[in-house]
Amino acid sequence: MRTKITQFLNPTDPNNIGQPYEGGYLAGVIDSTQTEGSGGERYALIVAPKASGEHTSLEWGGHDYTVSGADSTWNGKQNTIDLMNDSQSHPAASFCDGLTIGGYSDWYLPAPDELELLYRNFKPTTQDNYTGVRNLHNQTNGYNPNSDPTEDGYTISDPSQTGLSDWQDGGSEFLDDNTSHWSSMEYSSTYAWAQNFSYGYQNDSSKYSTRRVRAVRRLLLL
Repeated sequence: MRTKITQFLNPTDPNNIGQPYEGGYLAGVIDSTQTEGSGGERYALIVAPKASGEHTSLEWGGHDYTVSGADSTWNGKQNTIDLMNDSQSHPAASFCDGLTIGGYSDWYLPAPDELELLYRNFKPTTQDNYTGVRNLHNQTNGYNPNSDPTEDGYTISDPSQTGLSDWQDGGSEFLDDNTSHWSSMEYSSTYAWAQNFSYGYQNDSSKYSTRRVRAVRRLLLL
């Protein structure tokens, strides 16, 4: 039986971002206890390998319909549970929920703040970041109160392109910048939140649209 040495990586060490970890790659830390108090969670976010944990074109689903739940900015796991328990079809969430990678079957469709963390740590391009106000948190694009460290918003040049060659545009693991990626958070009966990986913009997109999907899982931290 192979020993998983990667389980001893420290998720809070920036030098470990992008390292193989628990079925995927270490992507950073979400700490919703800062905004949710005792009801929040602190966990290492793990992004699935591109070859086995990405789909290039799926609808969000639930057309002209409002889901009960799927409303968390940081808790993609609970959003995905809500979508899977819903009476409507949700292809993007179903793809993630049905994955088994590296012996792990608890993959899910990330929430907007989880996708922001992926962009911040794995930005594939050298393009300027979008610095306008987005209405998710009604703050500058990139504002993320549920990450560790927290993010107050992007400047044109911060974050910069990742130094990890596999995650740069065209690399073996890069988060494709040509098509937005679905989040698990609903915006309205006809729209859901999506993340652009070219310049970091998060916006609402029609549930009928086909977008990329990249699964994540998480490891709760003490």
